[in-house]
Formats: sequence, structure tokens, C-alpha cells
Amino acid sequence: RLGYNYFTGPLFRPLSANLRGIRLASNDFEFDVSIVLEELSSLEVVDLQTNNIKGTIPSTIGSLSNLKLLNLDNNELSGSLPSSIGDLPIISDMRLSQNHLTGLVPTEVGMLSLLYLLSIGENHFHGTLPSTLGRLTNIEYFIVRGNELTGTIPTELGNWKQASEFQRKST
Repeated sequence: RLGYNYFTGPLFRPLSANLRGIRLASNDFEFDVSIVLEELSSLEVVDLQTNNIKGTIPSTIGSLSNLKLLNLDNNELSGSLPSSIGDLPIISDMRLSQNHLTGLVPTEVGMLSLLYLLSIGENHFHGTLPSTLGRLTNIEYFIVRGNELTGTIPTELGNWKQASEFQRKST
């Protein structure tokens, strides 16, 4: 755990392929996110929030079958969220807010049955929320504020019996 310091520069290499967690939150690291998400297949925890991490979330993210926590909040990520995000079988906490992500919210997010927190606010997602999000029956926190979403809120979200916070307001 090297978080909450003033570390700068690129990510040190080589990284162990057996690394289960990487917690470098709140530093000033600058590297492409694919270095972590493509090369470290055993990861369970990725907490890289509040750095200067760039690049796009690679489609290979779905191969991180042990991933439980993905926190990439407050970075410089761009591009769309790949549909392979729905291939993360045990993820429970996904935080991607305050980046430059674009495109539609993938319908495959609705396949993340253990997800209790989904934070994708303050990006540039557009279009409507997919009705498949109604399958997220464990969701407690759903944050989409500050995007370019339109249309109506899917009635399927009424299946969310656990939800205690739903933030959708545009800022």
C-alpha cells in the first residue's frame, strides 16, 4: 500500500504476475491503465483513484476473474467502457467517476450480479440507461450524476430493494 503520498512518475516495472492487489490511490503517478489491467491477471483489488492515469480500459479487463474492487475514480481515462466489463464474475465495487469515459453504458453491466456499488458519474456517457441494470439486485449505491444521459429511468430499477443511494442529477 503506497497510497496517499506524493509519489510521481511512471509505474515501477516489472510487476509480479502473482500480485493480488495494487493500491496506489492519491498520488501523482502517470502511466497507461493497460499496464495494470492487461499484465496482472491475478488481481483482486485495483485502487488507483486520484492519480494521472491515462488510456482506455482494455477489452481484456473481462479476463480478471478474481477482481472484486476496481477504483479508477478521478483520473484521465478516456474511451468507452468495453462490453467485456460484464465478464467480471465476482466484482462488487466499481468506481469509474471523474474521468473522460464516453459512449453508452454497456448492457453487460447488468450481468455483474454481486455489484453493490457502481459509480460512473462525471464522465461523458450518453444515451439511455440499459434496462439490464435492473438485474443488479445487490446494488446499494448507484451514481451516474454529471453525464449526458437522456430518456426515462428504466422501470426495472424498481427491482433494487437494497439501494440506499441513487444519484442521477446532472451537474
